[in-house]
Amino acid sequence: MPDAPSPSVHFQRRLCAWKGYLKNTVSLRKQKLRNAAFYRRYPYAQPLSHRKADTRGMVQRDLLFFYNRVPKAANTTIMHTLADALGLPDKQRATIDDQFRRPSQLSDRQVSELLQNGFKFTFVRNPYTRVLSAYLDKIVNGPRCPRHLRHADGSAPTFVEFCRHLERGAIYKDPHWIPQCWLLLLPPEAFDFIGRIERLGGDLEQVYERVAPGYGKPPSTCAPHRTGATEKINEHIDEEAAAIIQRLYADDFAAFGYSVHPEQAASPQPTPDGAGR
Repeated sequence: MPDAPSPSVHFQRRLCAWKGYLKNTVSLRKQKLRNAAFYRRYPYAQPLSHRKADTRGMVQRDLLFFYNRVPKAANTTIMHTLADALGLPDKQRATIDDQFRRPSQLSDRQVSELLQNGFKFTFVRNPYTRVLSAYLDKIVNGPRCPRHLRHADGSAPTFVEFCRHLERGAIYKDPHWIPQCWLLLLPPEAFDFIGRIERLGGDLEQVYERVAPGYGKPPSTCAPHRTGATEKINEHIDEEAAAIIQRLYADDFAAFGYSVHPEQAASPQPTPDGAGR
């Protein structure tokens, strides 16, 4: 009669079985997302995972609008302003993400209705100030600084050191500094409106006109992670950092018409040949 497996062997077998189950479950979820009606219409082929990309889409439950959320582009302020404009109770605003649908939750009919009749919009930001804001918020003041980037005294890397880190591949690892083009779930030309953070108040008014006619309040400012990046451009962005940002975010500069000159980072106006709207 063969000997019974030792407890350690038995544990290893159960662990392998559990890992296999998790791998199959994750694979099925990925397949389900890719096969969702929205992504059959607009396949997502950027480096961000389908699960994380799907959270970037916010669909009003009656298919009134689709908001493509971009981190470090006044996303929190815009979401809370929309909640106020739509009259959501305070207790629902605490879980505002749950008050809207994800693109993957829509049926074929709902996708068609949204694309035909819904107001599709997003807000973007100058790549210089967006990346600098992410650095100040998540690296200098936040918990996302890799240990190997910290200096011997525990201080955070300089901005140019962070830019080099992005160029070595870290740009793919966090939505807060992934290029904005990679976060869009629709091609830029499919949006009805692309607003700019540099003129947030005026551009949000145009959104109100479509999703909440008669709502005349200023934006419900909610900026717990505000860094004042626009005022700190000259302090942090030197020639090397600017060159790296121009290479990494070339698609954003081109798609939204922002100037590649850091000194113009506060300007909302697109360059003459830009495609931003």
